[in-house]
Amino acid sequence: MANDLILAGGLYVGDLILYLVLFTLLMWAVGHFAWGPINAMMQKRQDKVNGDIDHAQKARSDAEDNQKKTAAALADSKNQAVSIIAEAQKRGSAQEDAIMKQAHAAAAATQAAAEKDAAQARQDALAHAKDDIASLSVEIASKMINKELDASAHQQLINSYIKGLDDHGKA
Repeated sequence: MANDLILAGGLYVGDLILYLVLFTLLMWAVGHFAWGPINAMMQKRQDKVNGDIDHAQKARSDAEDNQKKTAAALADSKNQAVSIIAEAQKRGSAQEDAIMKQAHAAAAATQAAAEKDAAQARQDALAHAKDDIASLSVEIASKMINKELDASAHQQLINSYIKGLDDHGKA
């Protein structure tokens, strides 16, 4: 009866055993010849992917480090620029102070020279005026007295007028 069932379904036991042996042989051949290279290829692929991931992480880490270095360099550049500007302003202020001191010194020297020239001109004018007054005084006195004064009287009269002018000039 079992034999009838197998024949009725169109399945032969001999074919079944043959197919099982061929399938086992095929699996062994695939496992022996193809599975090793496929596993090796898959391992290479896995190693490449892991290497790419490691490389990407290293590149990212390097990029972050470079970004930090660049930010630090930029901050340092800004600090240097600020210090350079501050130094330039300090030098400018120092130069301004030096120029102002020179200008004040020049102005003071010019003022002193002008005062000296004015004092000299005043002295010259007083001396000239003294001479003119002395000669006028002598003429007036001689006309009033109607006589000529001697040299000592003349000198005394001049000195008294000069003293009067000096007292009048100081007041």
